[in-house]
Amino acid sequence: MSGTDLQGEDVLRFYTNRWEKYQFSSKVMNDFCSYINRHWVQREYNSGRKDVYDIYTMAMDTWQKVVFQPLHKQVTHACLDLIKSERNNEIINTRLISGVIQSYVALGFTEDGTNNNQMTAPTLTIYKDFFEVQFILDTEQFYRLEAATFLVHNSVTEYLKKVAQRLDEEVHRVQSYLHPSTLSFLIKKVEEVLIRDQLDVIYTEAKILLRDERYQDLALLFRLVNRITNATNELKKIVENHVYEMGIHTIERVSGTAINDPKVYIETVIDIHKKFLKLVQESFNGEQGFTAALDKACGKFINNNVVTQTAGSTTKSPELLARYCDALLRKGSKAVEETDLEEKFNQIMIVFNYIEDKDVFQKFYGKMLAKRLVGQLSASDDYEESMISKLKVNIFISI
Repeated sequence: MSGTDLQGEDVLRFYTNRWEKYQFSSKVMNDFCSYINRHWVQREYNSGRKDVYDIYTMAMDTWQKVVFQPLHKQVTHACLDLIKSERNNEIINTRLISGVIQSYVALGFTEDGTNNNQMTAPTLTIYKDFFEVQFILDTEQFYRLEAATFLVHNSVTEYLKKVAQRLDEEVHRVQSYLHPSTLSFLIKKVEEVLIRDQLDVIYTEAKILLRDERYQDLALLFRLVNRITNATNELKKIVENHVYEMGIHTIERVSGTAINDPKVYIETVIDIHKKFLKLVQESFNGEQGFTAALDKACGKFINNNVVTQTAGSTTKSPELLARYCDALLRKGSKAVEETDLEEKFNQIMIVFNYIEDKDVFQKFYGKMLAKRLVGQLSASDDYEESMISKLKVNIFISI
């Protein structure tokens, strides 16, 4: 029985059963003829005969010609059908595929011209050419169809969860019954089809997740997009624009009070920064590019917003920051009694670093410091020194 009339699992059972017996017998015969392999075969090969091989290699060559060549199309097709069934959540006999893969790998060998004592060297040519190439093509077709279908009936966030699941499944598939060399090609193809080719939809979803503050889902989105080279660049722009718009709108809501109330203005800015710093750390792993996007957005809305526009001057932010410092450092300040001033100072430094007109801040701060010192209005000399030290570190000036 040649097996050429068999299909599906029947041809796989036929092929793997005979392969296991044949390979075992070939190894036994090779060991039995080890003396011939080591002496006569090696001597003939070294003398220039390239048509002489050890017993096991000859057995593999014979299997290629007699069994593999007539059956490989049916066998490979049957393996790919089983893999498709498994992707569709059906339980399959993975041992059949594993047996075929082991055979395809074992059949790969070539003449080794680099080693006089080694006639052949193992290669993955059979496995790559007769299985992996078609497997990757089938994978692309399967996931391209699934992506299009899934997005019609499900949300983008559910799609992203599905993508993460599929990536894990493909890793497990390689570990279970494919050759390890397939993993990088397979994962790259899945990433291209399920992530790269859907980036426009994913970017739109990122804006929705930011708006709705669904930061856990956003973290998953980032992990997937981060798999694609340069794909996070657009995501950084989306985050920057969102932080900027939220900063502008939040300050606008308190602008009536904030324009003359340093505490309201500065603590609103601090709260915005704290909120989105947490976002960057939790959803984007504190990645430098997203931290830079946060910094850029904060710099824009702090230096130009409805408060600065109403005041008719970009110097309004440094003025309000200086007045906020003055309120904290004066005697009778509730902040001194109720909060950790060192933490407040650190928050002030964050805002200060975003201020463009630092000279304006220095001017206002210097005047207010002089009044506190002359009028003995400072809550604490230690606090004054601490604040000045932090300013020196940040701007390298002496006040």
